[in-house]
Amino acid sequence: MKIRLIYHILIWTVIGFFSSCTPSDNCDDIDCTSPANPLYLNVIDSSSHINLFASQVYDSNSFYVVNMENISQKANYIQQTHFIELPEIPFFVGKNYYQLVLEGDLVIVFSIDMSNLTENCCNFYRMNSFEAVNILYEFDKNTQVATLLISR
Repeated sequence: MKIRLIYHILIWTVIGFFSSCTPSDNCDDIDCTSPANPLYLNVIDSSSHINLFASQVYDSNSFYVVNMENISQKANYIQQTHFIELPEIPFFVGKNYYQLVLEGDLVIVFSIDMSNLTENCCNFYRMNSFEAVNILYEFDKNTQVATLLISR
């Protein structure tokens, strides 16, 4: 009798295991279309805390961002906030270094550590850290705004 009970439990366990849904079966109805959040750079004067693009110290048309291989990275100037938007940088997984060049005379080196995670059937990117190497900075992980404090 005990052997028959154990046999039935084993059979139902095996049937339950093989007939249960796999994670890929559960993911068909889930929308994973939200893009990675861009990184924003807010360039301000360290003493006055005034944005250096808004005060026209720097021209919004004369900056660029490159990675350490000197390959140009997409960067957009946002007139309303005076931020620099870096929409594609969050897709590079691991710790990567970049340079923000302002009018050719100021080079700000910064690093971003990104990871690619899977949760609830969706892949997404998470910024683990931001660090400016050669200047003071503040970083808000929730908004992904890095405030770069420039001493002039």
